[in-house]
Amino acid sequence: MIAPRVAAILIAAVLAGGCDVFATREPEVAGGQQSLWTPPTEPGIVVSNLELAWEIGNFNDYRRALTDDFTFTADPGDAAQLEIEFPGEDVLENWDAEVDVEVAATIRGGADSLSVDLVRFEDDLGQTVRLQKFDYTVTVFAGETATEYVGEVWFSIAQQDNGEWLIRDWMDVAAQGGEDSWGLLKGRNRLGGG
Repeated sequence: MIAPRVAAILIAAVLAGGCDVFATREPEVAGGQQSLWTPPTEPGIVVSNLELAWEIGNFNDYRRALTDDFTFTADPGDAAQLEIEFPGEDVLENWDAEVDVEVAATIRGGADSLSVDLVRFEDDLGQTVRLQKFDYTVTVFAGETATEYVGEVWFSIAQQDNGEWLIRDWMDVAAQGGEDSWGLLKGRNRLGGG
């Protein structure tokens, strides 16, 4: 007799409190970051995921877009410039997924906001690896200043065993007009600079 009475009191308390114990809720994302991840069933989707993750500062999603054997390669001219700016530092050495995520977070952390404009101009089709080339403009907003970086990015996107596509290689190609590139931005921020 006591058990049904206790159950009735508990149900009444829950209903009176306005709590819907069966209501769905948004999943929590580490660090309070919003996840807008879309399963990358096509190569272009993973590029959009990476772009959006960087813009909103969700580095769990940013990392998810990269393979475990990911590499970044800067433009040779930018590599030479980074050697001048950071003599003896080997800024571009051993650039893997973890380094890329750390650098992206450093750049994003120093900005009020940023935007990435990617325009695909070539897509080399392959069964399990695609090379997608984009012209880009990256704009970093900090206070009253907006700084633009322009060039080309070449993504080698590999299909995984689960059918999803992830970025395996990122090659930056500097613009010929002398503007700073995304690769320079990345390199200058590897050591916490900027």
